[in-house]
Amino acid sequence: MLLFPAAEEILQPAPENLKLSIVIPTYNRPDDLGETLDTILDQTTGGLDSKIEIILSDNASTDNRVAEVCRAYTEKSRLVSYYRNAENLGQMKQIFMAPARARGPFCWVYGDDDPLLPGALGKVMDVLEKENVKFLSVNKEIRNRDLSKVYNSPFNHGASQRYDRFADFLATFGINQIGFISCQIFCAETFNAIDPEPYLKIHNGYQQAAAYMEAFYDQPTYYLSDMTLIQRYVLEDDEKSRETLKSNFKNLTTPLIEAVETARAGAGIPDSFYETWSADKFAPHSDTPALAKFSDGVVEYMYRAIGGGVLYDREDWALLDAVSANWRDTPRAELARIRDMNAALAKFKAKAKALDAELAGASKLSKQQKRAKKKKVEETKLRLQAEGLKLRLEAERRHPAYRDHIARQARSAAA
Repeated sequence: MLLFPAAEEILQPAPENLKLSIVIPTYNRPDDLGETLDTILDQTTGGLDSKIEIILSDNASTDNRVAEVCRAYTEKSRLVSYYRNAENLGQMKQIFMAPARARGPFCWVYGDDDPLLPGALGKVMDVLEKENVKFLSVNKEIRNRDLSKVYNSPFNHGASQRYDRFADFLATFGINQIGFISCQIFCAETFNAIDPEPYLKIHNGYQQAAAYMEAFYDQPTYYLSDMTLIQRYVLEDDEKSRETLKSNFKNLTTPLIEAVETARAGAGIPDSFYETWSADKFAPHSDTPALAKFSDGVVEYMYRAIGGGVLYDREDWALLDAVSANWRDTPRAELARIRDMNAALAKFKAKAKALDAELAGASKLSKQQKRAKKKKVEETKLRLQAEGLKLRLEAERRHPAYRDHIARQARSAAA
């Protein structure tokens, strides 16, 4: 269980029938935070004000307006408490620390820019009070930054259902559903019982999803199909967005495997889960709805990453070799193709780097020799660029999801 010192603390008395602590990590988004708080507080009627608390966890924001907004809402509502961290802990520590600050039996780690849809709080509380579960996952819709465009509504098409085990829930919905923090509500005590440190050492961005696997593997779980909140999704067709997308694809492969292997060790999960748990079966945004298993999902995102120019190193391949030993023939065959593409891409990048070094070292040559050298290097780099493009197109042909995603980005940006 993580706890860090706070530079400022305004702690309200806990409601008498407290059932749910909504913990909102926030950093430098005062306007979004205020809008989100309003959508939650507007629903604390009909007795819900005696069952929930809202805890704001400010990660040492450099924008002073965040502290002003937090203090204002503690004055506006007795349900709102406020912690300001003594230092910026980073996003992941904030997420893992949130359940330790919750005083209710259930914790909802909630994004500071995710508006809660009308009536959602009552539906969530109804499930928590009527269903004997330790974990609740809810549906969402996805919109653009100013909420004027709907990208996915609903995100999932699976029906509301109770599962005897979290593992059975994952067999249907997979990592894709539990990766978004605002859609998960869970027993704080059960989560706080696991050791967070192994997850915090992994640079992934989805460590909390693996931690849920360890904490709730054999615990009863409920999925609520009603759309509960809005996820803002910024689609831009620029270099920064492409780099972010590429990094995200990589994070959903070997870094995620490292995290789930940590969960497997902690909860005694059999390695057969790679072939029994879903990739994203019900997600309508999926470019390849035929993919159903976790192993297929790894292959999918590796093709996307390779298509974006990501290279996998020896440690990555050692991990992949270990976990794929019991995969089905199809994903293992795809993994072999990706390995060949990765090797070819590595050679291309090495040649390009060598040419840059060769050109940089041509300063002692005559002007005529420099021109000749530069022309030769440029011609060779053009051929290498063609080889690299060929590899990327092959990755996209094997798995068109990366290409289709970029195309959707461009269309959305132009609309």
